[in-house]
Amino acid sequence: VEAMTMGHRIAIMEGGVLQQVAAPDEVYARPANTFVAGFIGNPPMNLLDGEARAGGGAGATVTVGDLAVPIAAELAERVGDDAEVVLGIRPEHVHLDDASPLRAEVAVVEELGHERHVVCRSDDGTLVTVREAVDDTRPDRELAVGEAVGLAVDAGAVHLFRRADGERIGP
Repeated sequence: VEAMTMGHRIAIMEGGVLQQVAAPDEVYARPANTFVAGFIGNPPMNLLDGEARAGGGAGATVTVGDLAVPIAAELAERVGDDAEVVLGIRPEHVHLDDASPLRAEVAVVEELGHERHVVCRSDDGTLVTVREAVDDTRPDRELAVGEAVGLAVDAGAVHLFRRADGERIGP
């Protein structure tokens, strides 16, 4: 946290090996690999093993268990069809949306005053953390463990990494 708030450029190391050097906002927005993606941010980025499906541009998805997560067309162009990837999505880019076809069950609700963290589990056991600002939550709706919810993902905020080595795919 201190490096993110005080440094103009920060270095992230794992086991004595330099992983990324950049401005804090660059590291947060474009992590070089899955280690950096999971290390920076609280709660950490959701990192989910999946398989890319080209689906013709706007229909491009990454299948994670029984969830088909939409991805931006320009990102889909960088990966081949049926590519094994790790999908990264920050909790603030996943939203509860009852109309969404991505379905999950509430596993944990952590109320923090100004925001809440909701951990959701899909039918196959995949866990996804959602971070909601209090202003964005519906005050008339209490979330209960076991409740069925829909998950909406901001396709433009999805990160993809090669599963084989964890390196970022894309700009």
